[in-house]
Amino acid sequence: MPVSNGDAPSRPSSKARVPATLAQSNAVIHTEIRRAQGDRRNFLLAQAPMFKHFIGEDDDSDTAAKPSAKHRQM
Repeated sequence: MPVSNGDAPSRPSSKARVPATLAQSNAVIHTEIRRAQGDRRNFLLAQAPMFKHFIGEDDDSDTAAKPSAKHRQM
């Protein structure tokens, strides 16, 4: 005789549910990872103008890519 655990509803074997649950969990996790990566990328792109002087790309002047006058004379 099966053991009853009170008013808990009966459910199918957990083995049958695991693959669907894992697939759903993985889909949610990967969606969240992609969203977070997109958020991080958008944040970094928004901050890029502040850091252009570090990478030598300055839209306001071309001096970042050119050597200084002192170095040109040498």
